[in-house]
Amino acid sequence: AGKGALDCKVPETHGMSSGTMLFRALLLLLCVSTTLLYVLGILGNLLLNGPYRRADVDGELTIAVEEKQAEIEAWGRAQEAAAHSSDSDVAGTSSESPEEPEEQPASAPLL
Repeated sequence: AGKGALDCKVPETHGMSSGTMLFRALLLLLCVSTTLLYVLGILGNLLLNGPYRRADVDGELTIAVEEKQAEIEAWGRAQEAAAHSSDSDVAGTSSESPEEPEEQPASAPLL
C-alpha cells in the first residue's frame, strides 16, 4: 500500500490556499447548478406551458398596464406643472394660477 493512498488532503496549486480553492469550487458548483435549473425551467415552460409557448397576450393585463402607464404619465405631468409653477412663483414672474392635477378615480386598483 502506498503512502499517498491514506492521505486525505485538498490538493493545492501554486499560489492558492486550500480555502481559496474551496471557495472557488463552491462558487463553481453554485453557478453550474443554478444555470442548470434556469435552463431546465425555461425548457419546462416551453414544453408544458401552452400560452407561454404560443406567446398568447393576456388582454386584461395589457389593459391594466396601459391604464397604469396613463396614470403615471398624468401624475408626472401634474408634478412637472407643480414644479414649474412653484419655480415661477419663487421668481415672481408668473401671474397665472397653476393647473390642478387630474383626480384619479378612487376605485382604480393599485397594481
